[in-house]
Amino acid sequence: MLQRLYREYLVRSLARDLQVAVYGTDSPEEARRWLQEEEGVLLLDGSVFRQMGIGLSELPGRVILCSGDEDLVEEARRVGLRAFCKGTGGLSALSALLQEVQKAP
Repeated sequence: MLQRLYREYLVRSLARDLQVAVYGTDSPEEARRWLQEEEGVLLLDGSVFRQMGIGLSELPGRVILCSGDEDLVEEARRVGLRAFCKGTGGLSALSALLQEVQKAP
């Protein structure tokens, strides 16, 4: 419950501050639906990604992966995704990645 509330707070505050649509979900089905619509930025938790049953290379560049698994974060970066480790840099790391996404074509 607390994790969901924190994610919702992050999504709302970052979307407002950066004026970009940011989505976050704990549902693999909702994440798949977002991927088909390709609107805004998806803040994707590593545990949700693993439940989706797809490869990192299948994710679009507007996905930001957030995981406690350093190997998954490193692999995501190798395939060109933006990713950060939970607890490492926290909100400032996420804000910087969102700004990068905004600047991308």
